[in-house]
Order: sequence, then C-alpha cells, then structure tokens
Amino acid sequence: MRTQRHALFYALTAIAAAIVLLGRWMWQGTGNLWSKLDLKVYLADADLGWRRTEQSFTWVGLDLVAALLIASVGIYLAIRYLGSREKTVLRWLGTTAKVASVGTLVLPLYAFASGSPPQGARESRPVMEMVAPKSGILASLPSLPDGRYLVISHPQSAVTAKLLAGGEEFDARFSAGLGGYWDATPHDLSKPMHVQVQVDVSSVETGIELRNQHTLDALKPSEHPTISFKLKKLVSTEASPGGIAFSATGEVGLVGRTHLVDVVGTLRAVDTSLATKLGLSAGTHILLQSSFSLNLKETSIGNDGTFDVDVVPISVTLVLKHSE
Repeated sequence: MRTQRHALFYALTAIAAAIVLLGRWMWQGTGNLWSKLDLKVYLADADLGWRRTEQSFTWVGLDLVAALLIASVGIYLAIRYLGSREKTVLRWLGTTAKVASVGTLVLPLYAFASGSPPQGARESRPVMEMVAPKSGILASLPSLPDGRYLVISHPQSAVTAKLLAGGEEFDARFSAGLGGYWDATPHDLSKPMHVQVQVDVSSVETGIELRNQHTLDALKPSEHPTISFKLKKLVSTEASPGGIAFSATGEVGLVGRTHLVDVVGTLRAVDTSLATKLGLSAGTHILLQSSFSLNLKETSIGNDGTFDVDVVPISVTLVLKHSE
C-alpha cells in the first residue's frame, strides 16, 4: 500500500508539472503545437525593418505537455511495480523514476524563467513590403568608394523564407556560411557591376529540429551544399532614406536548378550611428535589404500538398564591408 501511495505521489508531481506547462502554453497565446526551446523573435526596427533578438525564449507546445502526461504514467508504473522488487536493477529503475518525476518540475520553471518576448514581437519575420522604383537609374551612392564589398558574418544577416504548412506559418532561416561580394562603382550605378551571394544549406533553422531535418531532406545538402544568387541586371534606382531603393533581376541557384527572379530592395551606407548599433568595427560598410519570391512548383522541391501555398516570399539582409 505504501509503494502504491509513493507511486501516486510521484506521478501526480509529473502531472502537476504538465498542468503548469499547459498554463504557460495558454499564457503564450500562440496556440503552437510544437515546442521551441530556443525561440528568437523579431522586433520592429527603424533601420532594419525587423531585428532578430539575441535573447531566446522557451516556447512551450502541446507536444511537451503530452510528453509529461505520458511520462507520469510511466513513472507510476515503474515505482508501483519495480520500486519494491528485490533485484537491484529493478529497484534502480524505480529510483530513477522518482528522480525523473522531480526532474519534470524543472521544465515549467525553466520556461517561465526564460521570460516572455517584448510587446509587439513576432515569432516569424514579417515579409518586407518594398515597392520597385520607377524605371531608370535615378540615384546612386556618391559617398561610397569604388571597388569590391564583401559579405561579412553578422547576427542580423540571413536569408529567410516564409513558409506555410498545416496552417502554421514559420521561417526557414539560413545564416551560416553567408558569403559573396558586390563589385561596383557606387557613385555611378549605371556602370557594369557584379553581385554574387551564397549561403550554406545546412545552416537552416526552422525552430523545430524535426522540421529542420525535413527541410534538409528536401534541399539535399550533400548534393547541393549552397543556395546562390547572381545579379543579372540592375533595373532601376531612386533615392530613399539614407541610401537608395532599387529593382533588379537575378538568378537563384536552388537544388540543382536556376530560377530568374525579380528583386526589390534598399542599399544604404552605414553611418557612425548605425555602425554602433550593429556593433561594426572600423571600415566602410553597407546594409542591403531585399526581397523576392519563388514558386515551389517551379523548383526541384515541388509541392505535393505539404505546403499550403506555392509562392514563397524570401527576405535577405546582408552587411557588406569595403575591401580596402
């Protein structure tokens, strides 16, 4: 009888932890099915449009609540039927179940200790609304020196695709292995220029490990390790706050195929204030923000119904530094 009471006590401990996690899930208000233990959110930013936070949050999903409820049953059975057995191994299993029961309390404590995102934060990056300038090269960047600008690593630099599957919106974010260059004459953008950018496919982040793996399966990184972009033509430019707005055409290399895309974006010289904000060292830097879209059915990835929509908007943020 005593063993049964002990088993019930430890099982109820795990159930209590599940109830607290359910409270956290309800308080979050996002209704997410899957947990994200390292969620980084986006905040509106005057310079970047949307800035990704360095701080991460533990975002509880119903999967974690269900796992604790299932664990409570296992804990009860282990303690009830193994904890009092004479064999050492069986007693050890019963003791382990008790420790696991107490350990379940760590999960809700950890989740609440991570805090909550600031007001107005977004779980996925909103699509940047950009309008293509009128035709013609009507603006330039006279303050920038000529030559090559190299894509450099930066926490805000990424290629982000917004996807919708099963009614859930999420980002596929690529940031590691970002590289490339812009060869240009900034004071006269009518002159020939060259742009090439690539990012490692294996760097994809979707917020959920299983979904990361599904994405990698579709992108086949062992055969096609990078996603690339090459400028075909700068179509138009006009003045915008701090720099220029532009439209262009280019080729995206994705899973063994190339796709012609129309790109719109902004390019600006990084002044002292923005350099401090971005944590940039000495040198001449520029900030590129652009967007384009791809139709999944026109790519090697395809869409067998997994995704709710075929057209995927893609946002790009890059920091480049002049090669002295």
